[in-house]
This record gives sequence, structure tokens and C-alpha cells, in this order.
Amino acid sequence: MPEPLVSILIPTYNRERLIGETIRSALVQTYPHIEVVVVDNASTDSSWEVISELARKDSRIHPFRNETNVGPMRNWKRAFDEAKGKNGKVLWSDDLIAPDFHEKTCHFFPMRERRESTDSVAQRNNL
Repeated sequence: MPEPLVSILIPTYNRERLIGETIRSALVQTYPHIEVVVVDNASTDSSWEVISELARKDSRIHPFRNETNVGPMRNWKRAFDEAKGKNGKVLWSDDLIAPDFHEKTCHFFPMRERRESTDSVAQRNNL
């Protein structure tokens, strides 16, 4: 059975000085089946340009940008909605992730249908 895709979700807003390092830390995972979903919440700095440049260089990065600032909860929800993985990890845009994080932790989490978990979060928060 092939290893499942894991989504690393990075919601961001105005992190031009940090977002590049955050994304690069996600890309060096030793677990090979990842996607990095980055959702920019209409940043007013050059965050989107940094994200776009990195995405042009690595197809595992899936960048999305909100036309207007939708607030943090809806930005987080969009990251979940855009994810294709069976499991996901939120990586805050000012944090880093250890290269072996998913390799060491993936087997602890049961594989659920992604839609089930995101819908329940949306309902609970009236989104």
C-alpha cells in the first residue's frame, strides 16, 4: 500500500521576512509524500511574491491568495479546503518544522476522510 499524502498547511499574513524559511523547512521533510499548501490572506507586504517565487521552483508548493483579508479562521479553513492529503499539519508562518517530523509521527494518526474533519470544524465555527 502506498504511503498517504500528507498536507503541510501554512496560513499566512504579512510574513515576508519569515515565510521563505518556513516553507523551506516544510520542503525538507524526510517523509516523501507531502504537499505544502500556503494560503496568503491578502498580505500588504511582499509575502505573496516570496511564496510565488518558491512555488515556481518546487511543484509540491500549492500557493493560494485571498482577494481580500478574510480573517484568520476563514484563512485557516481555506488551507484545509485546498489540501489533498489524508492527514495534515498546520505549520504557522513564523515557525519551522523538524525534517523528520512527519516520518516520526505519521503512523500515530488514523487516516480519516479529510472532508469529514474540515466540515465539522466549519460547522462548529459557523463558517
